[in-house]
Amino acid sequence: MVTQSKKRAPRKSAKSRINQPRYIIPVVLGPPRVGSTDDFVGRPPVVEVRVVAYDSAATESSDRMQVGKPRLAMIDTGAEGTFIDSAAAAEIGAKSTHKARVHGMNVTTQAQGTDIQILFPASNLTFRTKAVFADFRGQGNCFDLIIGRTFLQHCRLSMNGPRGLFRLEWLGPAKKADPATQ
Repeated sequence: MVTQSKKRAPRKSAKSRINQPRYIIPVVLGPPRVGSTDDFVGRPPVVEVRVVAYDSAATESSDRMQVGKPRLAMIDTGAEGTFIDSAAAAEIGAKSTHKARVHGMNVTTQAQGTDIQILFPASNLTFRTKAVFADFRGQGNCFDLIIGRTFLQHCRLSMNGPRGLFRLEWLGPAKKADPATQ
């Protein structure tokens, strides 16, 4: 009796499985800032999110991706953390929970911060983080949040500035990310 051996597909290495995106987060050029140019510099990359104060009942809601109004969050590879507009924080009921040091160009200042969850409805991803209060609206910006490297360290970001094309892939944990417990 002759038997045929079954060929197995080559198994992916652990490293290649880790680098497979778990979620694709849509990124677009944001609306132009008041008084700015209509190019890559004047229209920063943004994602649409919803935000809830971490201590609110909405964090446990089964339909939390529909909580609150849609907001724009700017992707900023130069920012270490997450920042939220003070007016947006007041709208979601986020209260000051901690003090933070903010490092800028040759200056360090103290600021107030809060705990929030950022919800990415298009990807069904939730990210819990600390955010520092800032005044984006008062400076003519169209976004309510800045998402920095504390989130982006879990992602692969591809940018083609001249064409205005972006791709943000979540490579972090398959379940909701909670940096406070990592």
